[in-house]
Amino acid sequence: MTRKTFANCTTHGRVRALRETATEYHFNAFSGERWTTEKTVVVKTPSGLVKCEVCNQPTEAFVVNGSMNETVKCDTRCTDAKGHKCECECGGDNHGIAA
Repeated sequence: MTRKTFANCTTHGRVRALRETATEYHFNAFSGERWTTEKTVVVKTPSGLVKCEVCNQPTEAFVVNGSMNETVKCDTRCTDAKGHKCECECGGDNHGIAA
């Protein structure tokens, strides 16, 4: 199951939320080993809003819990959906984008 965050932009409708790459720093206290990993995270404002990927304006988030199911074709049931659950071949990428 994957979680995808979309922005409910008043200008652009439901689009992907703005993302950025974040570096996480790790340290093993036992061995003294240090390392970093890169992770893609959703950009949020201090008030918890996400930003529209198109216009960068703060807006409410819409989170989709998606499961990849290649036997179910992605169609208008997915793209027009208003709910938070997706179980088709897109795994939530197209869920609600036409709503």
